[in-house]
Amino acid sequence: MHLKGKTAEDLLCEFKSVVRGTRKNKAALILDCVQNDGDTHRDFQASRDFIVQSLARCLENQKEELSFIDAEIKRMLQHFPTSSQHFRVSMLLQPPN
Repeated sequence: MHLKGKTAEDLLCEFKSVVRGTRKNKAALILDCVQNDGDTHRDFQASRDFIVQSLARCLENQKEELSFIDAEIKRMLQHFPTSSQHFRVSMLLQPPN
């Protein structure tokens, strides 16, 4: 339903706000695939759409949360020895064979 009556240019404009480097031919391919797929409207379509949109929002929030976690891990790692220092220390602590 969202793509009904849209052109490749319309879809490209929407994609550019989310995905860099999207080309018009990619947008045209998506529209072509949707058109060839036929009518996919099912019972309870509004509920299905809501669930999919909700899951997409959850994934976006999780992606943002993961970037915060990555930044925090990088900040914490600054307080630990580098891997080469860690390797030298672990070699010193290993018992002889």
